[in-house]
Amino acid sequence: MSTATASLVCPDAPVVREDLERKFTWLLRLRDEASRGLKPTKAELQALAAAFPGALREIDDTPLDDLAARLEQLKTSDALPVWANAVWLYHGVLRTHLAAARDGVRPQGGLVDLALRQVAVALSMSEGDVAALVIPHAKRRSRLERTNGGPR
Repeated sequence: MSTATASLVCPDAPVVREDLERKFTWLLRLRDEASRGLKPTKAELQALAAAFPGALREIDDTPLDDLAARLEQLKTSDALPVWANAVWLYHGVLRTHLAAARDGVRPQGGLVDLALRQVAVALSMSEGDVAALVIPHAKRRSRLERTNGGPR
C-alpha cells in the first residue's frame, strides 16, 4: 500500500462522519431533484465525482431507502457504522489512483478492484466483505468479484 493510502487508514471519526453526511445529503438531493425532472449540471456531477469518486454509480444503483438509511445511521449512531470507514477509505484510495492515472500511472487491473483490495488490507477484511460494504448495489460487478466469486 502506498504512503498516501496508508495515511487514510486512521481518520478521525468526526471527519468521516461529516464527509459522508455531506455525500449522502448530496446524493439524496440529486435523487429528489431527478424525481422532479431536474437534471444536475455537468459541473455538479464533476464536483461530486471529484469529492467522492465512485459516487456517481450510487445515484443510479442504490435504492433511495438505502441512501436515506445510511445518512440516518451517520446522524444517529454514537459510533461510526461499520461500513462508514470502508466507504470513506474507498473514496480516498480511488481518488488517489484516479489522480495517478491522470498523470499517466496506470496500475495493473481496474482502479475499483485495486481500491477495494487496498481498503480490505487496511481494514483487515476480505475484499468481498469490503465490496459488500462499499458498493452493495453495484450493477456491474468488479473484475475481482467475478474472478473470486465474491458478493455483488
